[in-house]
Amino acid sequence: MTFTRRPRKVPTYRGEGRALQLSGTALILVGVVLSLAALVIFGFTSPLLYVFLAVAAVLGAVGLRRNYLGGVFTEIEGRLGLPAVEK
Repeated sequence: MTFTRRPRKVPTYRGEGRALQLSGTALILVGVVLSLAALVIFGFTSPLLYVFLAVAAVLGAVGLRRNYLGGVFTEIEGRLGLPAVEK
């Protein structure tokens, strides 16, 4: 079975870029807080610290990718002339 799903290259709704940036920032912040909390709770000697640091690194990487895509989508929205989202 082969899947040929291509990554999305354009936003599907207006304001999606900003939403991706906000959620990416939140994920990075959660990763930083998780790593600091694991360091305080477990210290450097526990193997559980490294498990939590790995989870925090994955969260940070996902957040960084969402920030990048959000910036790209925001630029695309600006070039297409889509109006900003009303709050």
